[in-house]
Formats: sequence, C-alpha cells, structure tokens
Amino acid sequence: MAVDETDERLPFPFKLYTMIQYASNSHYSSAVSWKQDGRSFSIHNKTIFIKQIVPRYFRLTKFRSFTRQLNNWGFTNINENEWRHMHFIRGNIEDLQLIRRTQIKESSNSKRKTPDNLRQDIEDTNGE
Repeated sequence: MAVDETDERLPFPFKLYTMIQYASNSHYSSAVSWKQDGRSFSIHNKTIFIKQIVPRYFRLTKFRSFTRQLNNWGFTNINENEWRHMHFIRGNIEDLQLIRRTQIKESSNSKRKTPDNLRQDIEDTNGE
C-alpha cells in the first residue's frame, strides 16, 4: 500500500507514518526518528520538527497541537519526547488502519442549549 502524504483525506496515522519514515531517512533524522526496535518514535528537536517537517504533512504550527493529535489517536507518551501506539510499527503499514481516533468527551456544561433545555433549566431553578 503506497501512502501519498499530499492527500488531504489521509487519516492522521498514515500521514504520521510517512512523515516519520521520510524524516528518519533524511537529514531530518536528527529531529525525529524511529527508535531502534521500530515500535516507537522520538522527537529530538522540537523546533526543527514543528517548523520544517510537520508543515509538509499537517496544517499544524504548534507542538502542543501535534501532541494533542497524538493523544486523540491513542498514542502513548513513553517519556518526554517518545511516542508509541500498539499498531504504529515501522514496516507494518497495514496495521495503521486499526488506529482509531478516540471520541472526545463532551462535558455537561458544553451541551448545546435548546429552547426546551433552557425552559427545563428555568423550571428546575424556580422549583428549588
């Protein structure tokens, strides 16, 4: 399966895999690379990584936004700059499709208020 990093529709794990492969095999390996066992990757230079590598694949400009995406897709931060996912393994592109974006939990305060909800809130408040 070939991965085209320019395809905007590609899910995050496929773009991430392509980006890590590219960087690991180029002069950017000093900024990001696979760990020796191929089961995780490390970011060695955040500045180069976010300014020169990430924009080739994602519309992200802040490191925090990138790490939020990793968390949303179930990646685990092993130490400060090393990330892992059980289906994100060098040389195993087929398993990338098993990585799913986690559902973002909605707090009760963020629920959209409808006229009925507002009416119920008023009634509940008046009834106290």
